[in-house]
Amino acid sequence: MWWVCFLILVCAGFFAAAIGYNHSLPFVDLPDESTFWTLGRAYIDPTWVSFHPQYPPGLPLLSALIQQLQIAAGDPFINVSLTIQVIRLISVLMFTATLVTIMLIAYSFTGPVGGAMAGLAWLGLPLGLPYAKLATSDMLTTGWGCFTLSLGASLRGWQRKSVAWITVGFILGFLAAMFKWQGGGLAAAALSCLALWQTKRKQAIALIVVFSLIVGLFGFWAVFIHRALEISLNNRSLPSPGATSFTSNITFEFTQMGSAAVFGLMPVIGSIIVLAVPTLRRKLFLERGMFILFLTYGAALIFVSLNGKPAIDRHHLPVMALLAVASGIGTALSTPPERWTSYYLARHYVSRCVPHCFTIACLPTTFKGSLLCELGRAYRCCWPGHDYRCRRCLGSSNAIWL
Repeated sequence: MWWVCFLILVCAGFFAAAIGYNHSLPFVDLPDESTFWTLGRAYIDPTWVSFHPQYPPGLPLLSALIQQLQIAAGDPFINVSLTIQVIRLISVLMFTATLVTIMLIAYSFTGPVGGAMAGLAWLGLPLGLPYAKLATSDMLTTGWGCFTLSLGASLRGWQRKSVAWITVGFILGFLAAMFKWQGGGLAAAALSCLALWQTKRKQAIALIVVFSLIVGLFGFWAVFIHRALEISLNNRSLPSPGATSFTSNITFEFTQMGSAAVFGLMPVIGSIIVLAVPTLRRKLFLERGMFILFLTYGAALIFVSLNGKPAIDRHHLPVMALLAVASGIGTALSTPPERWTSYYLARHYVSRCVPHCFTIACLPTTFKGSLLCELGRAYRCCWPGHDYRCRRCLGSSNAIWL
């Protein structure tokens, strides 16, 4: 039954993200998309000026690679729309891959219920589906970050105590940072090498030393060679993060990025239950490496908070993927024991559905700004024969892709 539910959610997520992904083309109506095309062109054509050289090189290099493949295929002319269309399709695939990894991570901790509820939470994130249809770096950073957490921590690296998988997860964390500097905090999942401390202590120490050296060299290259801190702020001072920045961004993520019950209440409840129950604390927090989720969330929050309070909403997407996992875990763990409710309910399985029904009941407020609106706007504005440059929905903050 779990795998049937898994496939249904994955297919639904891909379908919802793929509908209208080629909106507005051959016109490119989002400035960021044309910017990434220009940055990629500057890599292969010296006559083009890279006006934002401090940007992470991941997406510009991907744009340059696609343009070179176009030229190799016999299309030497400037074709912005084709490059944007390919990157949008990659973004759709990364959204779906993120959904898959979120569900598998939650499933590895709490079983089918946690996996299914985590998938529903991610599908219900209002900003998820719109950015899945855009040729920007946000969904690619989120996808690589989830791969890092999945391979390095929860599914392979920690639970199987595999050096190879931990190393692969660490490398994928750097790919997340190469697409967006805020993704650098996701490399904290590499701390899953601590799983080897009891059995392979020498290897654990060696990995910690090697990973620390690589992180230091990468930070030196990003700051002093690539000059990542020299960003355009329109004559504004660089934000100075502090305690208020962290609390402001946490509040923003818990209450404003989506349903407060789904992304705020359920993760908190799950965390309290795991930390308060000794059996769960030993089994999930230590043996299965759930504490890596806490460390990764904290590190990612620090990087996001470098952009002020609150940061730009799309910068929170990788963190919201972690909260979707935590929401699924919290929903599964908050199922009341049968002995608490068997005297009042005729069938005990009804009691097990109480927290699940509560979370699902809170999802419509989220889906109203995400899945259902995306499908409705796709029908109105992204179907063949309609004017792709329709602007009727631009008054909504979620209708960024029309």
